[in-house]
Amino acid sequence: MVIRTKEFTFTKQQYFGILFRNILSKSWWAIGFLIVIFIYQLYKTEQHPAPVMVNLILGALPVIFFSYLALRAWLHATAKKNRLFYAERVFEIDNQSLTIYFKNGTVNKILITDIVRVIKNLKYYRLFLSKKQFIFLPLDVFQRVDDINRFDAILKARRK
Repeated sequence: MVIRTKEFTFTKQQYFGILFRNILSKSWWAIGFLIVIFIYQLYKTEQHPAPVMVNLILGALPVIFFSYLALRAWLHATAKKNRLFYAERVFEIDNQSLTIYFKNGTVNKILITDIVRVIKNLKYYRLFLSKKQFIFLPLDVFQRVDDINRFDAILKARRK
């Protein structure tokens, strides 16, 4: 039996949010390091006063780095090459494949065995085909809760 989803789109805001959280999770150590340096400098300044400009620069580094990460995610999310990524689509899922029907007529068929990693949270699936390439599938586009449970079973069976 085939699972058919409702029609939906993947927005730039959703993609930006996913990219930004992903970048932050991989860069938390750098932001933490910059904050530790700033706190150390503040502590050191209490004992030996440092120029205000040094404290200002060290305080701005985490903000600048955080802004850089946000800009990087925003540039990627708004790139013109992602047009199909944001097109309206419907998924059809069976035991062997996941077929994506885009409103413009494009059809992509992906074998379930080609999915290398699955991230599921309360709102969506991210089905990874490679380290960086993923398929976004919101949970609210499924017709019934039963369909989500069947899809979970299909994903679990792919590893056997």
